[in-house]
Amino acid sequence: GGCATHTADSAQLTERVLGLPDSVRVSDRWQEPPKGILDTALWPERLRPTAAALRLLPGDIDRTALAEFHPPLAALPATHPQRAAIAALLAHTASQHALAVHILEHEPWDFAAVHYAGLASFSRRFMPFVPPYRSPAADEHATALAGVVDAAYAFFDLMLARLLDLASTDAHIMLVSNHGFATGAARPTHTS
Repeated sequence: GGCATHTADSAQLTERVLGLPDSVRVSDRWQEPPKGILDTALWPERLRPTAAALRLLPGDIDRTALAEFHPPLAALPATHPQRAAIAALLAHTASQHALAVHILEHEPWDFAAVHYAGLASFSRRFMPFVPPYRSPAADEHATALAGVVDAAYAFFDLMLARLLDLASTDAHIMLVSNHGFATGAARPTHTS
């Protein structure tokens, strides 16, 4: 494990601040190039082939994968812009998780920090489709899209469960978020 934010090439900082001289560091931005891996995003470099093999691209998320994530999405037209957004978020999140799990399974570690930006991205993009509706919900597929946020939470719960499985019984677990979203009756009906 190591720092969960960019940049991973800060070996001196990681060693000095965290006392982890031989740590694995993966930036949360390692997938930024359309293909390949950001040069400063992984340390040690020997992990680059593994990361590349574990990386999913949005095109890898087909209709079947979308239907497994949230069944009503199977009816979403292939050209619908939200379908591409969901595929991109799923590919990024699944890749981040696959690499984190690989590292936790195959590298020695005493400390791990994993940053999943995808849940906030799912919420920002798809909360307008959750009642009470806002103007973007005029989409004819709003009913199918309304369940995307709940499906994302279920997906992230599964990933968290896997990370907890990999932690020892004496591990200290911290789950943190920099913000949240009001839902249900607490959700504001106006836009700011």
